[in-house]
Formats: sequence, structure tokens, C-alpha cells
Amino acid sequence: MNYSLKQCVMVMSLLLLLTNITACSLQETPKPVMPEGKELVKKMETAVKSIKNGYLKIKFQMATSKGGVGGQVEAWGERPDKLRAEVFSQSSDIDRVVVSTDNFAGWIYSPAQKTFYFSKNYPGSPYLQNQPELLQLVQYARQVWEQGTLGDFEATTESSAKMGEGINERTVYKVKVVPKNITMPDLLSNATLYIWIDQITFLPQQVQIEAKFGEDSGKGVATVQEMTTNRFIESSVFQFQPPPDDFFVVNLDLAPLEFPSEKLPNPDSK
Repeated sequence: MNYSLKQCVMVMSLLLLLTNITACSLQETPKPVMPEGKELVKKMETAVKSIKNGYLKIKFQMATSKGGVGGQVEAWGERPDKLRAEVFSQSSDIDRVVVSTDNFAGWIYSPAQKTFYFSKNYPGSPYLQNQPELLQLVQYARQVWEQGTLGDFEATTESSAKMGEGINERTVYKVKVVPKNITMPDLLSNATLYIWIDQITFLPQQVQIEAKFGEDSGKGVATVQEMTTNRFIESSVFQFQPPPDDFFVVNLDLAPLEFPSEKLPNPDSK
């Protein structure tokens, strides 16, 4: 299965969205009373906002009518605007893909395409400006990370797991969340989220997204494997790293190309 740049950006945006709203915490004795869904999500947002920086490893599985893909994502984040994610998958199309953002600058390193895409202002890049649904999705993922909020939504608590029956042996609430269309990207306008929220820390342990993309539909699940929060992260983690010499380098601020026909200058070259 070969991914175009649009499909790659879409998959990575969904993975980042899953990553941004997924975290883990220490386990304690759960409270016996099951709160309302919206109250739980608000507590989750408050808990997520308290995280200033951290490292996260998740396992993921995504499926559409065109096929499925799974693997792991390792991510480093520092509020308000730094994020780096590395993908490890049996699918060569996205294996070893690296996405990094620092303020409005961002880059994607794609070994499968032997291509390095970069932008010094990705929300304003011609490529995303010509792909309004993807732009909305990227902006929404950025909002979730920077502001720690899902926007406006309806939420219902569906279940409460017992000790040892939750995610990662943590006791959790399962909450169904339906974001309102006015706050959700068009690409996910029919989306439903299921979030498994720790009963003590209120940090999510697993996130599932079910959405329709035009005539297609998809489902993505991300489950926490490891996380550390509010610890020092080297600034080099988020810095630009030049690609190998045999890679195409594509400046998305100038040329929104899916498959470059010639090698373009390195972004740091004079």
C-alpha cells in the first residue's frame, strides 16, 4: 500500500491527534461514584493541561476500507508548541516516519519516500492552504496539544471498570464523546471518540476515534504503554535534523508537490 503525501499527512495528523489526547498516570484506589461524562472530560482536560512536557509511548491500530496499519508511536512534547513523534510500524509506508514541530515550523522525514518535507510556517503553507480539510485537522491537533481541550462536545459515561479490569491494569471510566461540528474539523465532522479515563488521575489511558471521511470511514485506537511527565527534555529533540544527501528536500512553503521530480535545496543551505 503506497501513501501519497496527502494520505501520509492525514495518517500522521490522526496519529498526532491520538497521541496528543493520550497519557498515563500512577494507579491508586478508585472512587466508587461514577461522574457524568462531561464532568469527567473536563477533569481530564484539567489534568492534561497540568502536564508541561513529557515522553509518551503508545501502540496504535488504524483501519479504513483501504486497509489497516498498526505500530507504535514515541512522542516528546513541550508546551506550548514543541512536539516530535516517531512512528514504528510493519507498514514500510510510515515506518520510521518522523514529524516535528516547533512553533509554526515543522518537518516530516519519510524514509519510504526518501523525502524530507519542511515548512517554516506550516499553517500558512500553500500545500495545507490547498487542502482545507487537512489544514483543519492539523489545527485541531495543535489546539488539543497547546490548549489541552477538545472544544465543545457532548459526553456520556458508558461504563466503569473494576480494579484490574481497566486499561493497563488501571481502573478507568469509558466515556463516549461526540464533538460538536462547529468545533471539529470537516474531516472529522461525524467523528465519535471513546476515551478510557483513569478514575483517580483523570488522565486518558486509551483513545478510540471512529470517523467518516466522505464515502470512506475509519477507526483508530491508541493505548498508553509508557509515559513520563514534567521532566527535562533536551532542546535538541525538537531541532531541525538535515536528511541524508540522497533524499529529496521539499519546501512546502514554495512547492506543494506530492512527488518531487527534482532535488530541491536543503532548507538550511545558503
